[in-house]
Amino acid sequence: MIKSDLFITEIESTIFLTNSNICCENEDGIKKQMPLEQISTVIFPQGSKVTGSLLQELNKKHIPAVFLDWKGHCQGRIEPFISKNSLLRRKQVEFALDHKNQENLAKIFVTAKIKNSRTWLMRHARNIDFDKENHLSSAINELKKIEFKLSSAEDLATIRGYEGLAAKEYFNCFPLLLSNTSFQWNGRSRRPPKDEVNCLLSLGYSLLLSDTLSACHIVGLDPYIGFLHEERAGRPECALDLMEEFRCAYVDAFIFSLIHKKVITENDFIINSKTPILEYQLKPDALKEFLLKWKEYKQREIQHPFLKSSHHWGHFPLLQARLLARFFQGTIDNYPAFLWR
Repeated sequence: MIKSDLFITEIESTIFLTNSNICCENEDGIKKQMPLEQISTVIFPQGSKVTGSLLQELNKKHIPAVFLDWKGHCQGRIEPFISKNSLLRRKQVEFALDHKNQENLAKIFVTAKIKNSRTWLMRHARNIDFDKENHLSSAINELKKIEFKLSSAEDLATIRGYEGLAAKEYFNCFPLLLSNTSFQWNGRSRRPPKDEVNCLLSLGYSLLLSDTLSACHIVGLDPYIGFLHEERAGRPECALDLMEEFRCAYVDAFIFSLIHKKVITENDFIINSKTPILEYQLKPDALKEFLLKWKEYKQREIQHPFLKSSHHWGHFPLLQARLLARFFQGTIDNYPAFLWR
């Protein structure tokens, strides 16, 4: 049976267990149910009233519970017991402690990120006017040069430096991609997001991180032992590493499809002026629509370039985590990062 994420979109609802179903009752007393056997993860918005018996049953059935804040960002999660595969974790640690292996794997993650960024920009270049196409082509060529230089990088600092250069070149293309919309782009801003597009990106990346974290736990990888990202206490480095190959194909493409199809418009945001820097946030109804479209997006089927088989988009972080585990265990010669076709 194909399982899917369950997004609770009713704010201030009560969610409880009834028989083997999860039941959501809104403020008007309207109830909706879904069998637990059909669910892979449950995502609760802020304000949800969740019963202890439901959380116990989710844990028993190995279903993660993710809690979002009122901005839609992941606030925390309840994860079932982690895998007992200590041999896999030992291999992962050995790779992380070997500088050469660490650098090679970091290079694979960044190379995939750059390749996927170029692929997405090339797709857009076919559908815009001549002047913009020239600007995009120039950026695409620059990304190719950075990728070539990256191939001979010999230390982590250099690899991270090229990743930063590529990200800057990539994000500089966003004004061209948004030119036929009412949205503006003033550069990447995270905490807080200073415009509508950054607000959507931050939300999408938060949901993607939840997926890569779950993938690490399911496979038995330690999400806090990574290769590319700088070590910092409490940072899930391996989950962040896995994110890199998906940021463009998994999140950015989704965000821009919402913008160009006008599923999300500039009227769907509020500006929080109580913070020192103006912060953009989605309105509750727009957040609900975003999460519903995200769920639909993850259920699309595409072919995995390495496995040569079709899978739901939402399963790809798990597939890549399994391939990474196989690489650590020595059953494949190299880690085949996800490359968008």
